[in-house]
Amino acid sequence: MPQTLELRVRWTSEAVTITDTFDRTFATALSGVYLYRCLCALEDADGESLRRAATNARRLVESKNMPFDDYNMTFHSAWLAGLDGDVAQAEQLAEAALSLGAAAGQPDALTVYGAQLVFVRWLQGRLPELLDAVAQNRADSPGFDVYRAVDCWVKANAGLDDEVRANLDREVDNAFPAYEDQHWLTAHTLWAHAAAMIGHRDAAVLLRGRLAPWHRQCTSTHITFGGVVAQYLGMIDHALGDLDSADDWYREALTLHERLASPVLVAWTQAAWSALLRDRDHDGDRTRARELLDQAIEPALRHGWGLIESAAQSIRDRASASRPGDSTVTTDTTNRRAPR
Repeated sequence: MPQTLELRVRWTSEAVTITDTFDRTFATALSGVYLYRCLCALEDADGESLRRAATNARRLVESKNMPFDDYNMTFHSAWLAGLDGDVAQAEQLAEAALSLGAAAGQPDALTVYGAQLVFVRWLQGRLPELLDAVAQNRADSPGFDVYRAVDCWVKANAGLDDEVRANLDREVDNAFPAYEDQHWLTAHTLWAHAAAMIGHRDAAVLLRGRLAPWHRQCTSTHITFGGVVAQYLGMIDHALGDLDSADDWYREALTLHERLASPVLVAWTQAAWSALLRDRDHDGDRTRARELLDQAIEPALRHGWGLIESAAQSIRDRASASRPGDSTVTTDTTNRRAPR
């Protein structure tokens, strides 16, 4: 849970300090210590500690021939590749992990692969392709709360606004119940993203209050990541019309994504922030918006980040079609509808 992160960072840092003195004979146990440190560093938006721990874990795994460790390291390497912006490599590693997991008899290998495929398609801007598969997963696992959020989020990306609004109405009525584990924060940010995209005011207000205390944390299910909470708070405040607050959130999100050294998350923030600045249209906002968009689109085109490409195209299309003085620019990275 978000409120235990400080404790987990302290414990895993201590564990790594102790582990560094151990005989490497215990590679199986020690690699797990480094991977837990890696995951906590991800949530803490600490890119340097994350990559150092991942490198140590990988060295230990490669020194032994242990099927479970190979599987475990491979699916973690998939999200690590995504964090570095190598979406093609992330997909290849997710597929390799599925094969390794099946060969090692891991019962959750297909579930892990499915989650990572959703993550990859998000980065590629191809989420609607998984609409039916995600809906089936939700139906097959009704007690897995995060699937409700994933289903709602994918439908929002597919433009099924009426279904999304009905889903969010039910969630608001029930106060977004979610089991308190590593999926809790991810579920709430996905609901927040969906609420921002369709302009669902009641959901946005409720989720803003629930997410605000964890604004500096990066979401992770421990097999995927989704960016820092400040990014989603920026989307919510943009959708609610609190544009100066959204500007502050995006500034923080960019700083944290740069600290993570994740080019794809940096570009995601730049695209969303560009859309906000075009909407706000204060002195200098349009120039800054163009700069941010240019910075985001160049690596997106080079690396196949469809998430950023589609957002940038939406911003440019709307900007070219708007009248002088018309500052209403919306994008799928933030919101598509005025709240009501």
